[in-house]
Amino acid sequence: MRVSGFILFIIVAVLVGLSSGLKYDNFTEFVAMVESNITASESYVIPKDNSDLLNTTNSTVYDFGTFDFIIVGAGGAGAVLANRLSEISDWNILVLEAGGLDNDFTKIIGMCVYTYLSPLSWGYNTTAQKNACLAMQNQECFLPQGKVIGGGTTINAALYVRGHPEDFDRWESVYGNPGWSYADVLPYFKKTENAAFEHVDLTYGGVDGYYTVNHSSRTAGLDELLSPSFESSGLKYLWDYNGAEEVGYSPFQFSTKGNERTSTASAFLHGFTSRRNLNLSINSFVTKVAIDNATKTAEGVYFVKDGVNFYARATKEVIVSAGAINSAQLLIISGIGPKNHLEELDIPIIQNLPVGQYLQDHVMFIGLTIRTNKVLNNQTLVEMLALYEQNLRPLTSGFNTEVIAFTNFGQSQNVRPDIEYLLATPSPSSTDAQFIFSCTDVTFYHIDKVFEIVIL
Repeated sequence: MRVSGFILFIIVAVLVGLSSGLKYDNFTEFVAMVESNITASESYVIPKDNSDLLNTTNSTVYDFGTFDFIIVGAGGAGAVLANRLSEISDWNILVLEAGGLDNDFTKIIGMCVYTYLSPLSWGYNTTAQKNACLAMQNQECFLPQGKVIGGGTTINAALYVRGHPEDFDRWESVYGNPGWSYADVLPYFKKTENAAFEHVDLTYGGVDGYYTVNHSSRTAGLDELLSPSFESSGLKYLWDYNGAEEVGYSPFQFSTKGNERTSTASAFLHGFTSRRNLNLSINSFVTKVAIDNATKTAEGVYFVKDGVNFYARATKEVIVSAGAINSAQLLIISGIGPKNHLEELDIPIIQNLPVGQYLQDHVMFIGLTIRTNKVLNNQTLVEMLALYEQNLRPLTSGFNTEVIAFTNFGQSQNVRPDIEYLLATPSPSSTDAQFIFSCTDVTFYHIDKVFEIVIL
């Protein structure tokens, strides 16, 4: 089957020339590696729960040692924290990651969808929704979460979008989180970032950090093709949508260095393993934070590693950065959460807090699939990988997205956008596009409706 023309994915959301570093003896080995990962993903069965991580040889709990800081999760936040804290040579840092290491396949951004059905993802679904996920199997949405060092930054589409300053300001002023205003967090964005694209707004962007951000090579030039439409709607071209203004349209910024993904693992962990005070333990599933009920102080963590129970002590802090879902679960298991929920589960109450009660995700509409007489991304897998080796699309970007735009629906005077557009040319193949939808549990009926005008 062939895909012709443009596919424009519109996502509606209330917003809060280098060669590959992949080293193989020959190109055939590289292709074989990719093909084997795709095949494994297509036959992968998502576990029903995490019980396999809890299988132990016996009930004995072994002492894993004492550390100044224990970080639970080596993902988007945990890897950065591990790097920064270990800069203090007198501090001993333990990072516990439930998953394993990233690999050459995860470096290829355009293959990210295949990692969602693999051991690199937790494979979570929402519960059945009444007013959302209506196109999904059983009205449940798939929520891929990274179970690997780097977390979501290792398996996501690598789209680099910070969010609007007012989103951060509201976290502080409305929701009572001091230190989370945009003025407070901006220096940390700049410190971590290495913006490698042209026209970086240095008031807002950084160029000396470890986390490389760049544009991907373009195939169709959607920003140029659609600029008359955008500008007739009052949207202007932005050089840097993470800069002074966000309302407008712009080429996408990706977390990428050359043709490879930038993850927090590649940026903040891989090059720093020689630090003697930085201890990374993979395949280490934390089951409970040990908390002193009298002082409300975290003293350590219990975890299972390779079938053995361990306990590690912390003299300064236990930092829980295990993702939006697992962090809440771990706190509740440890006695921090809604009182009625803890009582239902017969968990001793350490602190009554509304943990896990306000998880929200973007409202999203996938549609406006448009067919034209121009054929794009019609290559075979081998041809696409050859282009990738030359730092060329379609595999150097996530879901082949090219253009991002922000606007206000009927509120042009508001500088804070409420609608985000993601525009993309066709996925590399019709079967790949269908796999994207099927792995996110979209029903076959809705898949057919989306693609019936473009699949020949």
